[in-house]
Amino acid sequence: MKHALSPSLLLAAALLAAAAPGADAPLRPVIACDEPVYDFGERPNSEKVEHDFVIRNDGQLSLEIRDIRVGCGCTAAKSSDDVIRPGKTAVIHATLNLSGRSGPQNKSITIDSNDPIHRNYLLQLTGTARRLLEASPPVLVYTGIDSATPIPPRHVEIKTESTPFTILSVTSDTPGVSAAPAESPEEAAAPATTHRISVSIADGAFLGRFHANVNVKTDIDNLPPLPIPVSGFIREASAP
Repeated sequence: MKHALSPSLLLAAALLAAAAPGADAPLRPVIACDEPVYDFGERPNSEKVEHDFVIRNDGQLSLEIRDIRVGCGCTAAKSSDDVIRPGKTAVIHATLNLSGRSGPQNKSITIDSNDPIHRNYLLQLTGTARRLLEASPPVLVYTGIDSATPIPPRHVEIKTESTPFTILSVTSDTPGVSAAPAESPEEAAAPATTHRISVSIADGAFLGRFHANVNVKTDIDNLPPLPIPVSGFIREASAP
C-alpha cells in the first residue's frame, strides 16, 4: 500500500535537493578562449602580425566586453561584439606591428569583462621579429668637434644576413647632412648582401645640437626605408 508524502516531507525533500552540490551554482557569464596564446613564429620586421582570437561565453548570463587594453603602442585589438550571449562567440582581432623590432616578442592583450572570476582575461602574441636589413654602425654621433674643424665623411655598412639587394636611394631629412652610396655606380647596382654609404656634415651647417635621419631605400620587397639617426654637438670655435 502506497502512502502519499505529507506537504512537510515534500518541502524537506526540496530543500535537501537544493542543498545538493552544484544546485546553488550562481548564474554568471564565463569568458573562455581555447587558444589564448598565439605563436606567430619568426617573421621579418617589415611585417604586421594579424590574428583572430575566438572568445566564447560558457556561462548562463550575457558576457559584456567592457574594455580591451594592449601592452604597448605597437599592438592593437578590437572585438567584433561588445555583448556575447550564453553559448555564443566573438572575435578579438589583434594586430602587432613589427616595424623596427628585433628578437623575441611577447605582447599582451587584456580583456576587461563582467565575468566576476576572470575580470581581466589575458591573451598573448608571441614570436620573433627578424631584422632583414641593418646598419653598422646603427647610429652616427658627432662629439668633440668645433665649428672651425672640417668633419670628414663617415661610412656605414648596410647589410642583410642572406638576401642580396641593391640600394635604390639614400636621402637625408635635414639640410646640412647629406648621404650617398660610397661605392661605384656598378657596385651599388649589383645585388650583394653588403653595401656601403657615406654620410657628410657640411662645414658650418650646425652650431650646438643637431639631429637628422639618413634613409636608405633598397629593392627588398615591402621593406620601408632603413633610418640611420645622425646627431651631435658642434661647439663654437675658440678665438685664436
